[in-house]
Amino acid sequence: MAARSTVALKRDAVIGWTVTRSPLQRRAGLSTLGATVAADSGVHRARDIGHSQGLALADEAVPGLLTPFLLRN
Repeated sequence: MAARSTVALKRDAVIGWTVTRSPLQRRAGLSTLGATVAADSGVHRARDIGHSQGLALADEAVPGLLTPFLLRN
């Protein structure tokens, strides 16, 4: 059985995002999204989230932080 946890992040506490993709995640269209926070334990990760969904979540959570790095269609 896998362990799961839920974390509520304050948007103004997020100071950065990390997006990583293993070769298997890349093939499956997934990634690991990490929210870096100024306090607490540092980084909170959402593993195996849809790549586009994760980027949209990060952009919506902290508007403007990822904008220079996102391609828009």
